[in-house]
Amino acid sequence: KVSIAVLACAASGTFVNAYQPQFDFPWMQNLQADPAERAAALVKEMNLTEKVHMLHGSGEGYVGNVEANTRLNIPAIKMNDGPQGFRGIPGTSTAFPSGLNAAATWDGDLVELWGKTMGEEFFDKGANVQLGPGMCV
Repeated sequence: KVSIAVLACAASGTFVNAYQPQFDFPWMQNLQADPAERAAALVKEMNLTEKVHMLHGSGEGYVGNVEANTRLNIPAIKMNDGPQGFRGIPGTSTAFPSGLNAAATWDGDLVELWGKTMGEEFFDKGANVQLGPGMCV
């Protein structure tokens, strides 16, 4: 299910960072179609190496990195740890309160601002997936 979610995001063209989707691929022609159907159409076109690459990742610079698939017009997936802030560039990240602390305020506007601000910081540093939330069990 996780891989379908990742592929649905790839098929939807919703990734950030100057990615310009090309609409000559079957899964990009009807952006209003069901994401699961679009993801299935994309997977059908992938060879085994491309499928493994989507689940394995490669490259550097982020906690998780899946390089772009130019043949199928899938943008790079650049994941970074959250949920308390961007990891990897010492001294440049905001130390956000935990989600539990934010929720304990019972202030919906504050929680929305918390999420928006964290998302903007991740976006500005090049990540298009924020990993989280964290939980100690």
